[in-house]
Amino acid sequence: MIKHSSLGGGGRDRVAILGLMHKKNVVLLDMQLPSAETMKVIDDLLGSISKVLPVTQSFAIDLGKAFDMSFTLLKDLPGDAQIFVCTGNDDPCDTNLRKGVSEKMVVCSKAMDLTQNHMMSIKLLAVPLEGQEKAFDVGKFWREIVSDQGQDDRAIIENLYDLTQHVCSLTRPTAIVVPNGSNMKLRVRDPKKRGGYAVQLHVNLYALSRSRDLNPSKTFRIDVDNGHFVLEARVRNGKVLKGTSSDMYTAIHEGESTAEDDDANVPPSTTGCRSLPLQTLYQRKKVLKFRERDMKVWNSNEIADITRHNSPRCIEIVGFIRNDKINREFRRQSPQYLTLAKNSEEEDEASYWCSLWHSCRRLNITCVAILYLRELNAPKQVLLTPHSQVRDPQGVLRLPNGFYVHHLPYRDRVYVEVRPKQSTEEMRIRQKAMGSLQRSLEAISMPFFYPVRDKNAENEWRVLEALALDQAPPRVGPTVMEYPPEIKGDIEHLRAICATNKDAESKVEPIKPKRQKK
Repeated sequence: MIKHSSLGGGGRDRVAILGLMHKKNVVLLDMQLPSAETMKVIDDLLGSISKVLPVTQSFAIDLGKAFDMSFTLLKDLPGDAQIFVCTGNDDPCDTNLRKGVSEKMVVCSKAMDLTQNHMMSIKLLAVPLEGQEKAFDVGKFWREIVSDQGQDDRAIIENLYDLTQHVCSLTRPTAIVVPNGSNMKLRVRDPKKRGGYAVQLHVNLYALSRSRDLNPSKTFRIDVDNGHFVLEARVRNGKVLKGTSSDMYTAIHEGESTAEDDDANVPPSTTGCRSLPLQTLYQRKKVLKFRERDMKVWNSNEIADITRHNSPRCIEIVGFIRNDKINREFRRQSPQYLTLAKNSEEEDEASYWCSLWHSCRRLNITCVAILYLRELNAPKQVLLTPHSQVRDPQGVLRLPNGFYVHHLPYRDRVYVEVRPKQSTEEMRIRQKAMGSLQRSLEAISMPFFYPVRDKNAENEWRVLEALALDQAPPRVGPTVMEYPPEIKGDIEHLRAICATNKDAESKVEPIKPKRQKK
C-alpha cells in the first residue's frame, strides 16, 4: 500500500512519483498542491506510461486534475480536513489479501475504520476494479467505497456540494469544528447564575483526533482543562453533557447557538441513540504550571501523576505549555504520542523524568540531532531542537516553560522540544543530570546523530538541511569554485596548458647549482 506521509518534506511528491513508477494508479487529494516541477515530472511519467502500456492508458489518472479538484473541494473547509486516496493492491504485508479477500472489501473496511477513528483527518483508499477498461470514475468511487460514518449503506454523492458536506460531516463527527489548531474553547455555565458562564475551558482535540481509540459516531469522554485541574466531560453531538458527578459541567462550543442547549442535560437514553459505554482517551489529574520567574519544583507524586497511564495511546505531558501554544508549530502533522522508555527497570521513574527535564533545559546547543524515521516507503524525519528564541541577547540559555518528550514506537525515534521562558537566571550545571541525558541519547542510533555545536557552522547546517529535505548529506570538503559559463572554456584551456607544462618540467633534469667561489 502506497501511503502518504504527513511528516517530513517531499512526501507528497515522492508518493506520486513512486506510484507511477510502479505502474499504480495513484490519486493524492490534499489541501496543499505539489510543486510545479513535480507536476511536470508526473505529466512526463504519465505520458511515458501511456506509450508503453496502451492497454492501461484509460486507467491513467490525471494527477494534476486530481490535485486541482481536491484543492477546489477542500479549500473552504474548516479545520485541517484531509483526504488521501491511494492504491491498496501492492502491500505484500497485507494478510487480508493473502486470505483471498477482495480488494474492494479490504478498501471498504479500511475506509470505514479510518472514517470512524479519525476526527479531523480523513484518509481513504481507492482501488480501481480489476479488468476495468474505462476511465476511473470518481463518482463511482464515492458511491461504492466511501462509507457513511461506518454504516452498511454507502453515501451517494452526486455533486461537489454534497461531497463537501459529506466531508464536513466526516471531519466533524461530534459537530465540533477546530479551526486549524489544537484547542477548542468551551464556555462553562455557572450553576449559580442562569445564563452565565464561569470560565472558558480548553480541550486539546489535536491529540484526540489522532487517537485510534476515538469513535466519533458514539459518545466518548474527553478531558477538559481549565488551566489547573482536569475535569471529565461527556460529548454527544458536539455538546458537553452534564453528568451526575459534581465535577461534570455543561458547556457548548463557542460560537454555536444557545437555543438548543437545554437538551444537553437530557439523559443519553432519550436522545435517540442507544446508550453506549464511555471511552476514556486519556486523563490528567493535575497540570503542572510554571511561575513567572522560576520553574515549578516537581515532587515525586506530581511526576508520577503525569507519567502514569493505562492506555498505550495516551499523550504524556512532561512540563506544561500554555494552551495557546500547544502544537502551534506542528499542526497538520500526526505523530504518535507515546512515552520515552526508561534506560533500565531499576531506575526510579520519578527521578528519571526529573533528571531528563533538568538536562534538556540546560542544553546550550542550537540543534541536538536529526533522526530518520522510516515506515514502509515513506521516510520521515524528526528534528530535535530547542526553540528559536531559546537564547537571550547575552547568549544565556533561557529557562524553558516546558517541553515534550515523545517516543515514537521504535527505540531510535525520539522527539524532544524545548520551549523558552523569559528569564535570564543563571543555571546550575548538574553532572548527574547531564549523565542521565547522555545515557538517554546513547540508546539512539548513533549513525543518525548529528550534533551541532556552532549555530553559524555552514557545513553542519547544510547537513541538517539535506536531512530535513530527505536528501543525502552533502560531502563536507573544500569548496569548488563556480565560474561564469562565458569563461569556463578559457579556464579549461589554461588548465590544460598548465598540466602540459607541468609534465614537460618533470621530464627535464634539474640544473645543478654552481658552486660559489670563496
